[in-house]
Amino acid sequence: MIPLSCTGIHAAYPGGPAVLTGIDLEIKAGELFFLLGGSGCGKTTLLRVIAGFHKPSTGTVRFGDKNVTALPPERRDLGMVFQHYALWPHLSVAENVAFPLEVRGVPAKERPARVAEALELVELGALKDRRIGDLSGGQQQRVALARAVVAKPAVLLLDEPLSNLDARLRAQMRTEVRRICAATGVTAIAVTHDQGEALATADRIALMDGGKLVQVGTPRDLYDRPTTVFAAKFLGDANLLTRLQAGRLVDAVPAGDQFCLRPERLAFADAGLPATLIAGSYQGDTAQWTVELAGQRLTLTEFRPRPRTLGSSVNIVVNAADLVPVAP
Repeated sequence: MIPLSCTGIHAAYPGGPAVLTGIDLEIKAGELFFLLGGSGCGKTTLLRVIAGFHKPSTGTVRFGDKNVTALPPERRDLGMVFQHYALWPHLSVAENVAFPLEVRGVPAKERPARVAEALELVELGALKDRRIGDLSGGQQQRVALARAVVAKPAVLLLDEPLSNLDARLRAQMRTEVRRICAATGVTAIAVTHDQGEALATADRIALMDGGKLVQVGTPRDLYDRPTTVFAAKFLGDANLLTRLQAGRLVDAVPAGDQFCLRPERLAFADAGLPATLIAGSYQGDTAQWTVELAGQRLTLTEFRPRPRTLGSSVNIVVNAADLVPVAP
């Protein structure tokens, strides 16, 4: 396991504006780290810089103590899972997984055992002779993971690895990706635009916007304590309040001019602030309600929801500790 660092990374494409501006990032050895953000935020370009597919204008990339900034991808000791897997349909599962070993010059007699080990890791040992076209999307994704880790790279890069799977398979593969990364001990960096995927899978997340890092931390850090309005809105639903609005809800307002209040931090109660139920959306295990409270409309998430009548009077509890100051 090795750490990875990016220092002072600036990057652009020929004839275009800057795509990355002043990226400083420290990724711990053995960490499953996510780059999260919307389209055009720079996350894929940063992954390409780490991989060696794009040369930064300035800055340094290090794998451990080794400066790899000028090295081509094949000399960086990395494995990569591409968004569309890039598997060869004319080869079997085992032949696909063996390819990196051939490229790296691993002796032919050692390859079958290495391939078998990688396929057992992703639970596809019984399918080693299948053709790629005979596999499901989830199985193809596992083959891509096996191929990426078979050479035991120091760094594993995953470019939107779950985007081609349906919702059920995505949820299943989140757990599998964590398991495989933990089993190999590899330092892994994944790109995604899906905040749910990042929150459920990552050890830590770098939220990006406009080619810059907005906030770096654990999933709980970013969700519970967003530092900016952008972070609060990108990582789930958020009620955004001014100091004046917050003062109508609680007596002791934390320091700050603007606040994030997560919908699940609001709660119905027998006694509390009087409110009116304006709208609602039943979602099975939860319901999303809109309430009018102290002259403002707020979203409230109710777990194990009860039947309620729109237009009815309700009582709401708000705790000052749940008001998180955020910068514009």
